[in-house]
Amino acid sequence: MSTIGKVKTLLKVLVSISLLAFVINYIGLEKLYKTLREVNLSYMPFLLITLCIEFILGATTLNILINQGDKKLGFFKTLKYFLRSFSLGLFVPAKLGEVSFIYFLNKEGIEVGKASAIFVIDKLVTLITLLLVGVVGIIILFNGEQRISVMAFLGISVSVGLFFIMSNFGRGLVKRFILRKYSDVFAGFSKTFFYYLKEKTNVVILNFFLSIIRWTFGAMSVYIMFLSLNYEPKFFYVWIIKPLTIIVSLIPITIAGLGVREGSAIFLFGIINIPPNITASVYFTFTAINYLLAGILIVYFLNKK
Repeated sequence: MSTIGKVKTLLKVLVSISLLAFVINYIGLEKLYKTLREVNLSYMPFLLITLCIEFILGATTLNILINQGDKKLGFFKTLKYFLRSFSLGLFVPAKLGEVSFIYFLNKEGIEVGKASAIFVIDKLVTLITLLLVGVVGIIILFNGEQRISVMAFLGISVSVGLFFIMSNFGRGLVKRFILRKYSDVFAGFSKTFFYYLKEKTNVVILNFFLSIIRWTFGAMSVYIMFLSLNYEPKFFYVWIIKPLTIIVSLIPITIAGLGVREGSAIFLFGIINIPPNITASVYFTFTAINYLLAGILIVYFLNKK
């Protein structure tokens, strides 16, 4: 990692720590501690089941896309690579951990350009899914002026992203200023990307519906955490708010959205009158479980080598 990269990573760590410290100070350490002690551990098996289903669906969407090409990949191998990239994504800066999925596909004989296109399509479908559900949340949770501002921000962000992916000029800028001498490594990206959009539309649509189911189970995981604190919000609100916290956490100012996700969750669930100590306890516990699972998976895969 370059010196600039190290500085950026350090700044993200500091921002994450600062945001988490602000949240803890806002709620009060003693109050947060008392709330965390009230977590009913009997709900944890149900939480693990929903997380497992979410992982399986995430691997399924990728496996369906992969097997449309010349190279086929078994589901369990896709699941293994998905879990490895998920685990690394929580610990490695700049989402490079998740991008490692492209490396694993390349090891299976799939060209980097094609593997990158598959990865980007899956992420793009996931983002569209989150945005559609998030828009419903924005319409319900915010008033007129706030609604327009938030939706305008999302619209501009999506438009910029699509410009760099969909347009020849945008992709040219990426090749010239970002990929530079490595652009040849990604040869085949555009061809594969538009092949899926034009010739495999049914597969992309299937990916979309599976993504909705996947994120519904993701919302169910958060809902179970609320239940573990003897708090029962309407599931519909959890379903529309969680995508918004994920979208906000994509802003690249922290490590894996840490701090931004928790802060935005406290704000959004506060709109429906859920106390901040309850929301913070839910998200802190949920984050801790994710990192614990990721750590276990990393140790497991390292020992499998």
